Amino acid sequence: MTTKRYLSEKKTASQNIAISPALKDWVERYVKAMHKEHPEDESYKSISAFYCTVMENILKAFEKGKTLEDFDRMLDREIDELYNQFTMKTIVHYYEAGVELNRYNTMSFKKTMRYQYTWLGLFKNLVDPLDPSSLQMFFDRMRNFYMENGQTALFHLDLFTIENSHHFTGVLELGGKTRNIHYENCKYLTYFLSVIGVEITRFLYSNKDYYARFDLKTTELYFSKGLARKEKLALMEKNLSHITNYCFIVNDQTHYLWLKMASDEDIYVNFKNKDVMKKWIQLIEQDVREFCSKENWPLSYLRYFEKLHWIKIQNPNNLTFHISPTLEHSPESKDFMLSYLSKKGALNREQNLYSLNPEKEKS
Repeated sequence: MTTKRYLSEKKTASQNIAISPALKDWVERYVKAMHKEHPEDESYKSISAFYCTVMENILKAFEKGKTLEDFDRMLDREIDELYNQFTMKTIVHYYEAGVELNRYNTMSFKKTMRYQYTWLGLFKNLVDPLDPSSLQMFFDRMRNFYMENGQTALFHLDLFTIENSHHFTGVLELGGKTRNIHYENCKYLTYFLSVIGVEITRFLYSNKDYYARFDLKTTELYFSKGLARKEKLALMEKNLSHITNYCFIVNDQTHYLWLKMASDEDIYVNFKNKDVMKKWIQLIEQDVREFCSKENWPLSYLRYFEKLHWIKIQNPNNLTFHISPTLEHSPESKDFMLSYLSKKGALNREQNLYSLNPEKEKS
């Protein structure tokens, strides 16, 4: 490759080039806007200064082995800095395993509010809602980050105008390289689409290919200048239903449904026979005695039955609890539990409230 020759740096030579009127107008508008934003930057003092700066920096990049194709893959500094506020550098395989159980869970709007409104601020500065091409350009900038992070195989947006309407529709395609990280990216895109006021009308997903397609359309929230938190929260819930619905959950691995059901206290875990019950309580007790301090043993036993939704602990300090009404449908399980706890101390009952006194544990 050729290198820079040591000639005079004084700008006395000229070189004429032919460009289209559209490109000439684009350059002039860009330089004018950047000079207004950065009046002290010599690169934007004139069209000539801009051309010189651009050409010199491009040639430096070429000398370092860059090609024209590399410019399409260059990270957008503004987008990159924004992402870095909310992301961390980590080993992919560990993160992939770490988010596996989070697949169909969603974060509350309150917890993601800073993330969403930081993005919204940048979005409003760069996008004219009435100009679909500015939205296309913004997503092209986002695409650079997604493609550069090594976990995205495809990021593509097509926009379509609607005749006699300021609304427009779109198709966003996202392809991933790992199952769980790709699904998290689908959810984060859904958060972002919601906060800018875009509705997901259909979501297609391939587990085999790690491919997602979002069919989109603008809502009036997209054109609104206000924050409209309540309305955008409703839109977010509607959009997320495409990603985290029970049609997907029941057709996936069993534990995803169990994780959803675990928070419903009207559901309880039952066992097919006594041997299975004994096996599990023995496993729990073995680890409790090995890894918990002795004073925490009795409460840990109660915690186990509470996690099964068999009881509800009223006061963990004096070990009082109520038996769940649902357990009345399984008298065998109830008798097993009370028999087990009675061996761990004096088990007393006053109306519907039970208490365990571990100081009188039976040997």
